[in-house]
Formats: sequence, C-alpha cells, structure tokens
Amino acid sequence: MARHSPEHDECVAIIRMIRLHTSTYPPLAWFFHIDSGRATRAQGARKKAEGVIPGIPDYCLPYASSGFHGLYLEMKAPGKKPTKQQKKAMAYLQGAGYAVAWFDDWREAWTYIIDYLDGRL
Repeated sequence: MARHSPEHDECVAIIRMIRLHTSTYPPLAWFFHIDSGRATRAQGARKKAEGVIPGIPDYCLPYASSGFHGLYLEMKAPGKKPTKQQKKAMAYLQGAGYAVAWFDDWREAWTYIIDYLDGRL
C-alpha cells in the first residue's frame, strides 16, 4: 500500500492548475519538475553521477517575466520548511536573477505563479 504524502498532494494540485490554465497562459506548458527528491543510496549515487544537485527547487518555469530570467518553486508539505541545502540553492538562484519561492499550500503557489506571469512580482 502506498504511503500518503501531503507534499505529493500539494504538487499534484498545482500541476492540475497548471494544466487547466495552459491555454490562458501558454508559458505554463513549459513548467516542469526537477527530480532531486529522496532516493536509495544507489539511486542517489546514480542521480549525482547524472548531475543532480541537492537542494534545487522542485519546479522551474523557463520564462522571463516580472524582471526575472525564470521562476523556481519549492513545494513542501503543509507546515514544513525548506532544508538548509534548499535555502542555499534558492538564495543562489535569486542572486542569479530568478524569481524563487517556496510554498506549503498549492493555492498560494498558484497565486504567485499568476502574479509572476502577469508581471506583478
């Protein structure tokens, strides 16, 4: 039996919204997930060999808007916060000119994405 994951639920909800609104906001068609999540030791070694960097946010929207080069989002389970590695990666990306944010509620993430696309950040 699969283990329930609140973070998974938040991610699925935001992806559903993305897919529902791609015709209104065409750049959303390029919103993608970055696989740097949990792994066994062997899977972790394989991911590292392939270039995965720990702490990189979950999602990227490679579309310039609101004065930024693109958007990175980290989704967390309700009540959870980014790790030290995630904070370090997010700080780097912000310094490099990207809009970066983390959310533990898909509704807040959705509002942020729309504000980003509409140039309101």
